[in-house]
Amino acid sequence: MALPKEAEDAKREVVFWNLFTTGESHRVVTDLVQRFNEENQTHCVKQVDIPYGHIHSKILPAVAGNVPPDVSILDRFQVASYAARGAFLDLDEWAERDGIFEGDFFQAPWLECLYNDRLYAVPYDTDVRILYYNKALFREAGLDPDKPPKTWKELEEYSEVLTERRRDGRLDQVGYVPIWGNTGLYLYGWQKGGRFLSEDGRTVTLNHPRNVEALEWILKVVDDYGISGLLSLQTGFGADAQNPFITGKIAMIVLDVGELSMIQKYGQDLEWGVAPCPHPDDGIPATWSGGFSLVLPRGSRNVEGAWAWCLFVLREESQRYMAISSNKLPALKSAAQDPFFQSSPFWRLAIEQMATSHYRPVTPVGQAINTEMWNAMDQVVHHKLEPQEALDRATTESQNILDEFLERTKDAPLRWRPVSLAMAALLLVLAAFRGIHTWKRIRRMRLRRKEAIAGYAFALPSILGLFLFVLGPVIATLLFSFTRYDIISSPQWVGGQNYNRLFTEDRYFLTCLWNTFFYAALSVPLGTLLSLGLAMLLNQPIRGRSIYRTLFYLPTVVPVVAGSLLWAWLFNEEYGLINVVLGGLGLPAAPWLTSEDWSKPALIIMGFWHVGGGMIIFLAALQGVPRSLYEAARIDGAGFSHSFRHVTLPMISPAMFFMLVMGVIGALQVFAQAYLMTNGGPVNSTLFYVLYLYRQAFQDLRMGYASSMAWVLFLVILALTGIQFALSKRWVYYEGAKR
Repeated sequence: MALPKEAEDAKREVVFWNLFTTGESHRVVTDLVQRFNEENQTHCVKQVDIPYGHIHSKILPAVAGNVPPDVSILDRFQVASYAARGAFLDLDEWAERDGIFEGDFFQAPWLECLYNDRLYAVPYDTDVRILYYNKALFREAGLDPDKPPKTWKELEEYSEVLTERRRDGRLDQVGYVPIWGNTGLYLYGWQKGGRFLSEDGRTVTLNHPRNVEALEWILKVVDDYGISGLLSLQTGFGADAQNPFITGKIAMIVLDVGELSMIQKYGQDLEWGVAPCPHPDDGIPATWSGGFSLVLPRGSRNVEGAWAWCLFVLREESQRYMAISSNKLPALKSAAQDPFFQSSPFWRLAIEQMATSHYRPVTPVGQAINTEMWNAMDQVVHHKLEPQEALDRATTESQNILDEFLERTKDAPLRWRPVSLAMAALLLVLAAFRGIHTWKRIRRMRLRRKEAIAGYAFALPSILGLFLFVLGPVIATLLFSFTRYDIISSPQWVGGQNYNRLFTEDRYFLTCLWNTFFYAALSVPLGTLLSLGLAMLLNQPIRGRSIYRTLFYLPTVVPVVAGSLLWAWLFNEEYGLINVVLGGLGLPAAPWLTSEDWSKPALIIMGFWHVGGGMIIFLAALQGVPRSLYEAARIDGAGFSHSFRHVTLPMISPAMFFMLVMGVIGALQVFAQAYLMTNGGPVNSTLFYVLYLYRQAFQDLRMGYASSMAWVLFLVILALTGIQFALSKRWVYYEGAKR
C-alpha cells in the first residue's frame, strides 16, 4: 500500500536512473522502488527511466555539469572507465560500515566493481555464459542428446554432423559458429590460458600467444563453413522470435543465462539442453560473466539515501526477487541458495560455472580494447589480416589509448580563468565588430532607418544566442582540439599532438575518410539527378500529381531509426524484398549489408529514399521558370533537349547549386544509417568519419581527439563549399544579377 502524498513529500528524494526500460526487468525495478518507498521512513526513490544506449552518454555530462543522479544502474563493464576519471564515489567506507563484504558475492561480479583495489560500485546481478544445444537436432543427426561436446575437438566433430546445406550449396543449418553468440575472443582466449591485460593494468596483451592460437582456431572453424555462407545465413536472423537457436538454424550456441526468458517465450516447443562451454584439449575450463551494478556519481545530493537504496537492493530478499522474476543470477551467493535455483539443473549448472567465470579487463580503456578485439576478429575471418598481425595491430592501437590515459597526469591542467576571459574577449570583439559594421550601415540609410533599428532590436536575442550558444561552443571546441579531455577531468594542453596523431598514427583515419568521400561522391550527384527527374515528372499536368508529390515527400518525415530498420529488412539477403525482385528478374541475390563491396552502395541506395525533399525544391524552381522563355524557344525551333539545356537548367541553377552544397555538407556528415544498420562493418567498409568521431568521443572518451577530428571535417567542408561557390560563378544564373 502506497504512503499518503504528504508522507512521501516529507522524505528526502533519491534520484535513481534506471536503464531497464522495458519487459520484466523494468517491472522488477519498479516493484523494488515501490517496496523501498513503502518501507523507508527517511528517503523516497524517484525512478527515472533512461534507455541503456543513452545512459552512458548522459551520465558523464551530468556529473560534469554537477546535476548527476544520486544513484544509477550501470553496466559493470563501464565502471572502471568512469571511476578512473573520478566520476563515481569510492564506496569502501560505506561497505565496511554496513557489512558489505567480498565473500558474500560471486567473485566475478564483485571484482568487476573494483578499480585500483577500491570499490566504486556494488553488483546488481550477474550472468554467465553456457552452451545451449538443440536435443532434437542432435537426435536427428544420430548424436546422443544427453552427451554434449566437452572439448573443441568434439565440438568440431559434432558441428560437422549437424551442418546441412541446400542443393545450391548454401548453408541451411550449422552446428556451431564461434563468432556468434555471447562469446568473442575473450571466451576462447581464457580457455587457452591467454590474457588481455597485464597484472598492473598498464600493458594490453591482446596479442598474447594463446590468444593468437584461439583466433587461429576461430578462423579454422569459420573457414570450414565459409564466411560468405555464414553471413548469408545470418541475414535471416531477426529479433528474439527469429533467434537462430529458436528457429533451429544453429544447433549449438554460447549465450548467457539471461536468454532463458527468450527461450521460454518463443521456444516453448524447443527441446534443448545446456552444458559447460567446451574448452580446448590443451586448455582449461573457463567461461565469463557480465551484468549490471549500482553506482553513486560524484556530486550526488543525497548520498545517504542513495546508499540506503543500494543496501535494500543487496538484501537477500531483494536479490532473490530480482533474479527469480527476471531470469537472472543474483550477485549475492546466499540468494542463489534459494530452492528456485537449487532445484533446477539449469540454474545449478549456471551457479557451478561461476567458479570458473572470468570478467572482461577492468581498465579505463575497456571499450577500446573490446572494439579493437572485435575489429581484429572481423579482419581475420574476412582474410584481410593474419591472426598474429591483426592482434598486433589491435594491441598497438589500444595500448596507445591506454598510454594516453596513463600519461594524463604529466601535463598541467588547463587554466580556465584566463582561457574563459580570452574567449569572452574574443566574442566581445566579434560582436563589437559586427555591431559597428551594422551601425554604419544604418546611419547611411536615408529611408526606413527606424524600421531597421527596430528589426535589429527584435533580432538581438537571436543574435546574442548565436554568439553565446553557437560561436562560443565552436571556439571552445577549437580549444579542446589542442587538449587531452574526457568531460570529467580538467583539460590538459597537448598542443598539436591530436592533429599529429590523426594524420600520422591513426590507422582508421584514411579508411573513414575514403568511405565518406566515396559515399558523398556517388550519393550527392545521383540523389540530385533523381530529385530533379522526379520534379520534372511531377511538374507535368497529370492526374493525381498532388497525391504523387505527397507520396514521394512522405519518406522524408519518417524518423531515421524507423527508416533504417525498414531498409535493413529490405536489404536482407535471405528474404529481403530487393533480393526477391532480383531473383524474379533472374539476377543473383546481393549480400547488401554483409559484403564490403556492397555495403556502401546499399547505404547510398537507402539515401535515395529521401529525394522527396529535393524534389520539392526543384518543383518550386521549375514552377518559377517563365513560360514565355519556353514559348520563345519553341518559336526558334528548339526541342525538349535544347529547351532543357538552354532554358530549364540555367533558370533552376540556383536551386541545383543549393542542393549540391547542402548535399555535400550532409553526405560528409553521414552517421545514423551506418550506426544503426552496419555499425561500421563489415571490415570497416561503412566506418564513416562522423561514426568514427562518435566512437572516439562517447565510447573511448577522447573528447579532445574527437574535437580535432571535428575541426578537420569542418575545414574540409569549408574548403569544398568554397570551391563550389567559386565555381558557381561559371554556371549559376541569377536573374537580374550583374554579370
